[in-house]
Amino acid sequence: MIWPSAYGVKWPKVEGSRPQGSRPLNRQSSEKRPKRLVDVLQAATTYLQERGIEHPRWAVEHVMSAALGCPRLDLYLRFNAELTPDRLDRLRKDVRRLAAHEPLQYVLGEWAFRGQRLRTDRRALIPRPETEGLVEWVLSDELSKKDGPLAVLDVGTGSGCIAIALALERAEISCWAVDISDEALALALENAEQLGVDGRIFFRKADLFPVAPLRFDVIVANLPYVPSREMDRLPETVRRFEPLLALDGGEDGLNVIGRLAAEAPAHMAFRGRLYLEIGCDQGAAVHALLERGGWQSVETRRDLTGRERYVRAICGDGGGLPD
Repeated sequence: MIWPSAYGVKWPKVEGSRPQGSRPLNRQSSEKRPKRLVDVLQAATTYLQERGIEHPRWAVEHVMSAALGCPRLDLYLRFNAELTPDRLDRLRKDVRRLAAHEPLQYVLGEWAFRGQRLRTDRRALIPRPETEGLVEWVLSDELSKKDGPLAVLDVGTGSGCIAIALALERAEISCWAVDISDEALALALENAEQLGVDGRIFFRKADLFPVAPLRFDVIVANLPYVPSREMDRLPETVRRFEPLLALDGGEDGLNVIGRLAAEAPAHMAFRGRLYLEIGCDQGAAVHALLERGGWQSVETRRDLTGRERYVRAICGDGGGLPD
């Protein structure tokens, strides 16, 4: 199978037959293959569109800007430029990966989180805008409450996006980041080194809490919260490529969140705060779970789409002694 005739580059066979209604892919000699940016952009967009890829032009623009080393919007100033063979080859490989439903963020190998570029690959979940909202809530609360050192624990750190964002925002934050996955921890450390905060974040392999006898002012977590019965209904880009360990929250999606809520008070300073990202339909269940566990001032907050996405709670009498 080859690309659409407007592109003409030979293409590895994709599983399954040609999508119904898609155009035949005619072979052309290399002399006749258009290499203008605008033609390649349209051909690649059509190729992905015919294979059911969401937002195909947006995805192609991103991989094309990466191949050319220019901002995405600058593509529109270069429509008549001819692409060199090496850039065409890179673009061909990237679009092939997109056609196989691999997430754009993994194809690019990096993605922005609160204005910082983080490495992204299959070792950890892709940093998402919803999690930026969680970080914003923590910062808006905590930066106004305590001027001195702030001890923070990021549970299930994944790519390290939360811990890194907090460390970059405030030098006084002493941050621990834990994950049960060695691969995720390696990626998180790479990101911290890249952004110059590896000396201020303590990365440890742990199931929820580090072994060290520490008390934290803040615990923040984006834990697995997808109910097991819904895993098969996740988008293919998520289900096939992102780590299932970081997604599957058990029968009701609250297995890990419930464990954290039960065990966290023993690791918190007096009146410590817990911040969670949750599924958009779990607000009431998590609110009730925390109140039953003795947490106080439980509050939910909506994300930018209007869905209940975050929960904050204050540790009750189970926390550590007052400072």
